[in-house]
Amino acid sequence: MNFVPEWAPNVHPMIIHFPIFLFILALVFDVLGLIWNRIRAWRPGALLLYGLGLAAVVVTYLTGEQAANSVSAPDHVIPAISAHADWAARTLWFWIVFVILRFLATWRAWDRVRWVLGVLIAVGVIGNLLVAATADRGAQLVYRYGVGVQQPETPGTESEAQNIPQGEFSVSETSIVWKVGRDALSVLKNKLTWQPQPAGRVKAETALDEGKPELDIHLDDARALLLVPRPFGNLSLEAELNADGFRGEVLLVYHFSDTTRYDFLAVRPDALVLGRQEGDRVSKFSEKAAAASGWHRFKAVSSAGHYRGYLDNQLVVHGHGRDLPAGRAGLLLRGTGLVKIRELKITELMTGH
Repeated sequence: MNFVPEWAPNVHPMIIHFPIFLFILALVFDVLGLIWNRIRAWRPGALLLYGLGLAAVVVTYLTGEQAANSVSAPDHVIPAISAHADWAARTLWFWIVFVILRFLATWRAWDRVRWVLGVLIAVGVIGNLLVAATADRGAQLVYRYGVGVQQPETPGTESEAQNIPQGEFSVSETSIVWKVGRDALSVLKNKLTWQPQPAGRVKAETALDEGKPELDIHLDDARALLLVPRPFGNLSLEAELNADGFRGEVLLVYHFSDTTRYDFLAVRPDALVLGRQEGDRVSKFSEKAAAASGWHRFKAVSSAGHYRGYLDNQLVVHGHGRDLPAGRAGLLLRGTGLVKIRELKITELMTGH
């Protein structure tokens, strides 16, 4: 039986009001207990409501994570989703600690002392303000950005590629877009950083496949690095490519300082991997099985310590880590075979905090 109505994108919007109601009601019980201190029923009643509120906020947080991983949102909305998730985590941990202290206060009868109960009420007000701040950011996702209300339109679809057979390379203050065309070799040489090693084992050429231009990169036990001309911090890095004929690693790299320090989304035949290269150490943020044969759009997103990897606009991997300094972004290929590229797009993201 499905308990989620057809109009709801997930269960999260069905339960988000429970912790708000329970925590406010618990605070009211504590205030009444402070006013009528001789009536002891207010204090255990408040504790019960706080406990129920904590259970509700845990469920809300977990369903919120599931909702964030299931909805499709345009790039400019992702920082707001990350900000909402960060505030939700702060709120969850606050209430875990507070409810434990509130339980001890009732168990040891500390809350019978007026000034102690007054302090608990003041801290409870802070907790409700955290809930309000988190709810405000969640409301913005719905009413300002339309997340979960309707499927957002996403730029750079396959039909768009069909309409630009001659190619395009555009640079703005917040983005760089390269749609491969017949001038791809010129763009590769004059507008991007192109480092094939050894050069004799890497060959790049343009081709047409079903009327769509592509850049074919052939490698023979070699490495090829392709980087855009300027650095990015928080970003969305998107590539349309086909690696069926390649044996090795295809990495969407960002925060790239040099070949020993960068973040990456690794595209493998059976999985996507989010990770970081620092010196000789490779750290994995997240890895998940994903079949990716044929042409696909892969996207890596970095937003204030949140790292996400998408396959055809569907979130597959999500991890967390400290931010690296802003750096270059692009593709790193290592191995043998053929990698086909149709589009590369980098968009700078503003933080939602």
